[in-house]
Amino acid sequence: KYKSVTNDRLYIEFNSSEFNGSTIKIMNSLGSLIDVKMVTDQMLYQLNVSDYASGLYQVIIFNDNRFVSHKIIVQ
Repeated sequence: KYKSVTNDRLYIEFNSSEFNGSTIKIMNSLGSLIDVKMVTDQMLYQLNVSDYASGLYQVIIFNDNRFVSHKIIVQ
């Protein structure tokens, strides 16, 4: 879970260890890849989005077993 509107930090909470070793991709509204991060043994991941331009972004989290996609707004 995480808030869908932010201007500085995005917090992603993982409910289980199934997401250990996952990749987080951030895509802008045009489909361009903005950022890629790796998740290790964290249940709460903090992503700094303060340098992102205002707009709509898609957060994609995936590994060999799971795939999750959410949209966020950076103000």
